Amino acid sequence: MSNPINTSYVNYTNTTAKNNTTETVKNTLGKDDFLKLLIAQLRYQDPLSPLQDSDFIAQLAQFSSLEQQTNIATAIESLKEHMVILNSQSLLVQGAAMIGKEVVAKGPDGKEIVGIISAVKWLDGELTLMIGDTKLAMEDILEIRVNPSANKPEEPNLPEQNPDFSEQDDILENNPPEDNWL
Repeated sequence: MSNPINTSYVNYTNTTAKNNTTETVKNTLGKDDFLKLLIAQLRYQDPLSPLQDSDFIAQLAQFSSLEQQTNIATAIESLKEHMVILNSQSLLVQGAAMIGKEVVAKGPDGKEIVGIISAVKWLDGELTLMIGDTKLAMEDILEIRVNPSANKPEEPNLPEQNPDFSEQDDILENNPPEDNWL
């Protein structure tokens, strides 16, 4: 005779008469709860009809599956947190690359504005680009241009270099190579 364990149950409210408080019980069992139930089932089983091997193995498999699902859920939650951080950093780098660029954007009043991005900052959990005192979101940008008034760095004015090989030529003329020097 087998006693399968039902691992899901509905939330319920337990009101105690002593202190008149309400407690809400969680709606899922964790791996510790499952293990406690399994141990209690083994401890209090009927000695005349013990737990069948196949039932015991099935319950152990359920326990193993529960533990793996818990570990996967924890790993996914950690991955989600890291992805949020990575996305924030990526947006910040994209915004920083726009500093000094001329943009055409949809302003807060809905009209197109043209200006140079002067700053990038996080405001209320979103990346905000600043054109003067005007705040813009990344999705408001319609066009990005190279700032026409930006000074292009001048190429250094180096003297023209024409190497003087006259000294090497004199050495070769006065000391011709021998036929077997290779």
